[in-house]
Amino acid sequence: MTPLDAAADPRARPDELAALARHPAVAVRARVAGNPAASLETLLSLLGDFPVEVSTNAALLLHQLSDPALLLRSTAEQRQRWALGWVLPGWVAEQLLAHGEGSVREMVASNPACPLDILERLALDPDAGVRAATAGNPGCSPGLLERLSRDDDHGVREAVAEHRECPPGVRERLASDTDAYVRAAVARSPEAPGASLRRLAGDASADVRRAAASNRSCPAAALERLAGDELPVRSAVASNPACPPALLERLAADRNAAVRRAVARRPTCSRRLLDRLSSDRNAEVRAGVGGHPEAPAAVLERLSTDGEAEVRAAVAGHPGCPAALLERLSADADVAVRVAVASNAACSPDLLRQLDRAGRAGVRIALLGNPGWPPESLARRAVVRHDYIRRSSEAVAGYPRELLERVMTGGPQGW
Repeated sequence: MTPLDAAADPRARPDELAALARHPAVAVRARVAGNPAASLETLLSLLGDFPVEVSTNAALLLHQLSDPALLLRSTAEQRQRWALGWVLPGWVAEQLLAHGEGSVREMVASNPACPLDILERLALDPDAGVRAATAGNPGCSPGLLERLSRDDDHGVREAVAEHRECPPGVRERLASDTDAYVRAAVARSPEAPGASLRRLAGDASADVRRAAASNRSCPAAALERLAGDELPVRSAVASNPACPPALLERLAADRNAAVRRAVARRPTCSRRLLDRLSSDRNAEVRAGVGGHPEAPAAVLERLSTDGEAEVRAAVAGHPGCPAALLERLSADADVAVRVAVASNAACSPDLLRQLDRAGRAGVRIALLGNPGWPPESLARRAVVRHDYIRRSSEAVAGYPRELLERVMTGGPQGW
């Protein structure tokens, strides 16, 4: 009899099913969970992973009738797993709440599978963390969100403001909340109306203004005003995908490098702006250009000879870096640049082998993670003794297990 058949056999002994409950195959464990011959202890151990099978098991129903509080004697770990299960039967949620643990109640409240009637009760919980988790639950109804929006705790109101299904009128009211965290939550919301964002863009709190500045729905006129605000706010405007091109031009000349760097790292930054920022006086800005997917080849060529290793390393790691530049950067005096070359999937096999022959430990570790580094090359190097390299190579996915084992055991030579 196969393990799969044995797991479903109603004549199986409880100890046999207990052993099969630890079987590596999910299908086997699932069958044990639905087998009425399994012991209560076995069923409870499987409840977190197989809530449907266990909950509909006739044996468990009988156990419930004879002992309505059977879950109350479970371990803390079991209760936490059940509270976070992808299916949360109502009777399980009821018993978890009866246990009285605040942390478990909070987990139940945050579970998207939590029944609505349980959420209604949790909305009245004395613990503010539980009420906030209820307000953040995707299944929380608009009516319940409206009630929680008037909660005394700002964390609960903040969770309501962030909820995708928050009624528009409730979100509009929370935009004038006395607490800045709540107003910032409204300003971050993709569903925030333009009128609210315009008002929040002039909020007394810099955190609220920064949240509005990062919102894609923020009106252009509000972004224009925020572009003259404090540094964190201006940086948020520069990173906002909805920032108008004319405003980006202005921010690319901002007095603070953090703002110019934010412009350089925008996925939609124009090639013209990238070309201008490639001559920026700040190395981090130039590095942002060097790593940008849309950086023109001429810009990469210029930055490959930059005086700062940080910038050259950004070019060396660029997915579109020309082969000639990779070849030159592979001999860079700075090891960080050579490591970036060794990590670049665009490297040719010949260049990877060249780096292997001339490299230091850090370069060879980078080679292990390069998808172009062939397993047979690792086999030739499976005699390493350097503990750090052996630990690093063990974490590399995709290599034959026997090669990794040889790396871990070492050999007569070193890297």
